[in-house]
Amino acid sequence: MKISWRESEFECSNCGRPYPGSRLDRRLWCPECRGEVIRRATRVGRVVGLATVIILSLWIYTMVGPTPRFLVVYVVMIVAAYFFLFKLTRRVAFEVIRGRGVPPPLPREDG
Repeated sequence: MKISWRESEFECSNCGRPYPGSRLDRRLWCPECRGEVIRRATRVGRVVGLATVIILSLWIYTMVGPTPRFLVVYVVMIVAAYFFLFKLTRRVAFEVIRGRGVPPPLPREDG
């Protein structure tokens, strides 16, 4: 009888709580710890994206001059810059935060 590794329990690499192998990701992190890393990385990505939008908007307003002829182009450029930098920063922050480790999330009290 062949036993799959997904049927046995492993400890989360971050918090040490036991989980079925099928619930852990490829680096053996539980969903709660991974969710915490994603939440933190998303926050960093939004801050960097928003800062870029503000700087780019100020640059367009002061240096280039917001002309009605190119207003749609400027708006599209600002939205594209936010989206691209948000995605890039979130991914980099995810790997950096995960590499450093995060404190395990507190257990939820249902009650």
